[in-house]
Amino acid sequence: MHRLCLLLGSTLLLSFVAGCASGPGFEETETAVLEKSDRGELLALDPVPKGDDASKTTTTGEDFHGYRVLGRAQLDKDERERLIGAARGAVDDNEGRAMKCFNPRHGLRVVAQGDTVDLVICFECLQMKVYQGAQERLLLIGQEQEREFDEAFSRHSLQKAP
Repeated sequence: MHRLCLLLGSTLLLSFVAGCASGPGFEETETAVLEKSDRGELLALDPVPKGDDASKTTTTGEDFHGYRVLGRAQLDKDERERLIGAARGAVDDNEGRAMKCFNPRHGLRVVAQGDTVDLVICFECLQMKVYQGAQERLLLIGQEQEREFDEAFSRHSLQKAP
């Protein structure tokens, strides 16, 4: 009986965590922007929310969906496509689990014909917030693609927050 309760509890917890995400992947309108992008920007974020004074990092004074911007870089077409592919791969690689925290260090803004999709990514907590217009969604992600984003930080001399 104890094993059954543990199994049932684990199943309910997994269902709850997976249920926090709005869907299994990017929505059609988000995908259209990602596929037709004509501009992109990579952002290094301070994982401490803007209203929290506990942060000790130096920022640009800007914020990106409530997180301080440590630095930003414009992306050429090849790098933009590579990072969009990494973000899609992270969504595809999720295993239906996430942490309770959200400490994003990576941001990606993608623009296509005036429409914008912003990604606020927390590889530590296995979650990504997707913003398009007034809509905000949470997706579960895998960690493998963090390396691609970190390498892009290095190429652009962006500092990743501790």
